[in-house]
Order: sequence, then C-alpha cells, then structure tokens
Amino acid sequence: MYAGSLVFPSETGTYLPGANILKSFKRLLRNSKLPETTLHSLRHTSASLLIKSGASAKVVQERLGHSKVDTTLSIYTHLFTSQQDAAADVFEQQLHSKGKTNGPKAAGAG
Repeated sequence: MYAGSLVFPSETGTYLPGANILKSFKRLLRNSKLPETTLHSLRHTSASLLIKSGASAKVVQERLGHSKVDTTLSIYTHLFTSQQDAAADVFEQQLHSKGKTNGPKAAGAG
C-alpha cells in the first residue's frame, strides 16, 4: 500500500497504528493552534458541507461509507430540507416562466 491511499499515514508515509491516530491528530491541532475537536466532528462537518453545497444523499452515503442511503438520510435529514425548498423554488419558477414551450401542456390547456 502506498502512502497516497492512507487516510492517516505516519510521518514516513507508512501505516499508522490506530492507537496513534488520535494522538497524532491532537498534536496536529495543537501545533496548528486550532481548537480541540474530534475526528467524528470532522466527518460530520464534511457530510454537512457536502449536503449544503447540493451533493445528493447517495454521494454523501458513499463518501461516509454507510451501507444504506437510509442511514445517511436518517442522520442528516434536517440538512436536506434546504434542498427540498430549493427544488420547490425551481419547480415554481418553471411553472410561472413566460414564453417557455418546453414540455407538455397541462390537460385542458389551450
């Protein structure tokens, strides 16, 4: 395995034992003068930012490694509501746009 495929390589680019990951992470935060946080918080932040930027639930699910998209949706459903609002806005704009001839006419329309 090459260092480019490791999420947490050692300083020499080799496999970093799990027991040392948290210790190295905390040292990195301290040396960078960043506030203390957890690896889980970084994972959650990553997923939240992806969702808020418009990524689909399927993409977020795959990146997090959840076996089912239902897991992702149950954890992050509150963040997908803004996407629902945006989709509703796009739909409303399409309904009210003037001069559009794309798509079928509604039943009974003239």
